[in-house]
Amino acid sequence: MEQEFFSREELMGKLVVDQEAMIIGKVKDLALTKDGKMGLIVDGDGKSEKFVMLNFVQKIGDLVLLKPKEAILPPLSAPPAQKQETPKEAPRICKNCGSENTPTAKFCIKCGKGL
Repeated sequence: MEQEFFSREELMGKLVVDQEAMIIGKVKDLALTKDGKMGLIVDGDGKSEKFVMLNFVQKIGDLVLLKPKEAILPPLSAPPAQKQETPKEAPRICKNCGSENTPTAKFCIKCGKGL
């Protein structure tokens, strides 16, 4: 009877290969997404990690065989794309009382004088 489950220790260190027999890396650890899906953290070159969802794993034996190339998501170390931040404006200082106010304030939050 074929083994149905693999422990974390059994998976760690196994080579991960794609459909074209190219080595993607070694299993470094297991991880869960926020919505409860399981995946493998794969260390490719010692500098970046990739996350492979378990539903993209075709077979586990002496190594981990992936389904299509699309199984591999972007490296974990790469931050998600974010919109460009605009430089922050300096706070407005009230000439009457010296309080800091938001850059768009028209009146002082402390004394009420016009800025």
